[in-house]
Amino acid sequence: MNTNDSHKAISRVMWITLIIYVLADLFGEFAPATGWGFNTQCLRFIGCTTGFFGFDAIEHLLSGFVIFLVLLLFFRKYPQWSPLTGVWWKDALILIAAVNLISFAWELVECAHDVFRVAILHERLYSVRLNIDLLDQPTNLDTMGDMTFNVLGSAIAALFAWWAMKKRSHKELQP
Repeated sequence: MNTNDSHKAISRVMWITLIIYVLADLFGEFAPATGWGFNTQCLRFIGCTTGFFGFDAIEHLLSGFVIFLVLLLFFRKYPQWSPLTGVWWKDALILIAAVNLISFAWELVECAHDVFRVAILHERLYSVRLNIDLLDQPTNLDTMGDMTFNVLGSAIAALFAWWAMKKRSHKELQP
């Protein structure tokens, strides 16, 4: 397996994971009408709870995985823009940090969206009495859970990419 083969394998896994992510996201967005996208249904089937490990934890785990692989493939294709060093553990840390930065920016946008809707548009997004919680970021626990699962997904992607590259190097050494 040459370098091109390992890149193709990583690319295939990235696309499959991206499709699974999109399906999970669509499921979460459109299923509340039927009750399937709520954390109560997630709890029933795979043990989700609200906050740290809510339904969107799955989405953030998958997105961290995909973003890591996208960045890896992008930087390998365009080395002139790459911060990668060629030392695998350093590259993994750089890419995990980049995923964390993207995750942080995403959470800031969600917070700004909530503030805009509440402070500027005066929408009623939260009411304990009426049991309404339409905030993008209902709690700090949700924010930390989202970021944790993005980083966890990127760490899993780092292990996968390391395995794919190691498999390639072992194949090259064989006669």
